[in-house]
Amino acid sequence: MRMKTSKQSGATLLVSLIILVLMTLLGVSSFLLGKSNMQTVGNMQQRNEAMAAAQQTVEETVSKRSFLKPLQMRCQVGVLLKCVDVNADGKSDVTVVLAILSVFRRKSYRMLP
Repeated sequence: MRMKTSKQSGATLLVSLIILVLMTLLGVSSFLLGKSNMQTVGNMQQRNEAMAAAQQTVEETVSKRSFLKPLQMRCQVGVLLKCVDVNADGKSDVTVVLAILSVFRRKSYRMLP
């Protein structure tokens, strides 16, 4: 008895490998996109925390009777610096620097003709 041998071209193997490569690329690209989004959200959160710490420091300073007295500081770096612990871990996360600008207006008078 003679056995028939069929020729297989391997088209199924080739298609399955192409689909596997495409799925791998899709997974890698979605991972990279998710990582990028996480970095963006982290930066936005850090910016919002810094803005909140700055606003809190400005409100504390304005509510005092004298602007030039030292603030209640944790970091003790300078007179107009305040270190703020945002996440309550005992370390200062944001350092707020107050710059006092003095504005003088000079009154000028003109003679009208």
